[in-house]
Amino acid sequence: MKAKTIAVPLSVLTCSSLILIGNYVYSRALLRYTKKEDLNETPDLKNDVDIALDAKEGNFSKMKSINKIQLKITSFDGLTLNAYMYEQKIYSKKWVIIVHGYNCYSDFMESYTRHFYSNNFNVIAPDCRGHGESEGNYIGMGWHDRLDVISWINKIIEKDPNSEIVLFGISMGAASILSATGENLPRNLKCAISDCSYSDGYKIIKNQIKSSSILPIFPFATIANIITKFRSGYFISDAKPINQVKKSKTPTLFIHSDQDKLIPFEMAYDLYENASCVKDMLIIKDAGHGYSSIVEPNLYWKKIEQFTNKYLSS
Repeated sequence: MKAKTIAVPLSVLTCSSLILIGNYVYSRALLRYTKKEDLNETPDLKNDVDIALDAKEGNFSKMKSINKIQLKITSFDGLTLNAYMYEQKIYSKKWVIIVHGYNCYSDFMESYTRHFYSNNFNVIAPDCRGHGESEGNYIGMGWHDRLDVISWINKIIEKDPNSEIVLFGISMGAASILSATGENLPRNLKCAISDCSYSDGYKIIKNQIKSSSILPIFPFATIANIITKFRSGYFISDAKPINQVKKSKTPTLFIHSDQDKLIPFEMAYDLYENASCVKDMLIIKDAGHGYSSIVEPNLYWKKIEQFTNKYLSS
């Protein structure tokens, strides 16, 4: 009887502790309003922000002359999502949706916006849910974001029924657009470009627990996965672009850097090999996470231009 009296409170205490720590992992990684400076200092993850800030600073004066229009849509779950549209002064039916990475927002993608715009693309640069000026209390890891991407596709088609649309994403943004390609999409979508996407978001979270905390991966990754479902409506383990590309019919270019410490470039091969669509690949040597366009800009943009030209009529 005495042993039972001790065991019950101990079990309750253990379960409570596991839930508290699981909530801590969730809040630290996926809750919008928690500070993530420590996460951004983990090896290579900081590049998502650093490279975007560098690009933003370097391209600010060049972007000032481009007409920038704010757009709003309502997501499938009632959030108001924000984006900026850069429309050509002379009509072009070429459109690109440029999706940023984890803990960034649309303005950070100005380098990519400038390149596409200078090649006669109209550009939609969204703030992902939980980022920038979009609503949402959590980061979607590309899963709920895939449906948001589709909403932006439909927004373009509403404006221009003859549009020819390209999807482009970096890191988590790349996971978002790859996940979108696994859905039933309009014919206006012509191709997709994924730069350093992960194949499995749950593996990335587990790797971050391993590299940036003293917590053991098990059971805390599992508990954080369950808590994410309760608090955000999806399991982190749902965020598997590798499963989505198996259903994809959208021609896709997979780009990755061979020195990526955050998202191992082997994940690019996993995605490429499992993709059921027409596909191509570019591996940039001696570049870290998100640095492909900086280390080899000529090769990078030439490959993208050659790839998109295959699927666009103008």
